[in-house]
Amino acid sequence: MLQQRFSPKTAVLGFLCSLLIMASIGLAQEETKIDTVLTNQKTMMTKLDKIYREVEYVDPLASKTAGVEFNPAYLLLASADDQLVISGGLSWFSANRNAEIAFPIFFRDAGKADNDPITFSVDSHYRHFLGRHQGGFYLSASVRYQYLRGREDTDEIPFFSVDTNGDKITLHKFGAGFGIGYRYFSRSGLYWGTSLTVGRYFTGTDKQIQGIDLLNGKGYIDVELLKFGIAF
Repeated sequence: MLQQRFSPKTAVLGFLCSLLIMASIGLAQEETKIDTVLTNQKTMMTKLDKIYREVEYVDPLASKTAGVEFNPAYLLLASADDQLVISGGLSWFSANRNAEIAFPIFFRDAGKADNDPITFSVDSHYRHFLGRHQGGFYLSASVRYQYLRGREDTDEIPFFSVDTNGDKITLHKFGAGFGIGYRYFSRSGLYWGTSLTVGRYFTGTDKQIQGIDLLNGKGYIDVELLKFGIAF
């Protein structure tokens, strides 16, 4: 029977090759484990960051349903000219936690003189906030009803007319508009807002009232700056 002999050099080389193969397999397994750990850590950090951002923000309207607001500046400035101006509104917050449904109200009695007009308007606004929560900048769409009583103006520039001989008339106007604005809500429930709304009337545009109608009575521009409210 033939005997196969291995030299010491061959045995050493075989042993070293076996070690290299085992080391390569071990390194491959370790790399796989490291990649898995890094992937899991990355996923965990992403989830933790999302949770942290949600926990960090405390929604001041989370337990609030509605709000009442008022503009004191109109009242103070108008009283200096013996007029009565009331600008306020109601808001509904719980219908959509990314939006606000508001009902601004405006009333103006220009005085006791026979030619001084009376204005009353009520709007319905849908305000969609651009951020992740209620508050901050928003875009709005609205509809409006306006009641006007005063003397008819036939001047080409009605807003600056001083004619007091026009007939007393009453107008009912319906319109729609779009706007932009900003809301800041505090945790105490107090809030502040500012807005710009531009719209157009579709009815009651055939006549105009002295001292009121801009844009030939066919359009309107509303600017709110100092309107404060409380949410509850």
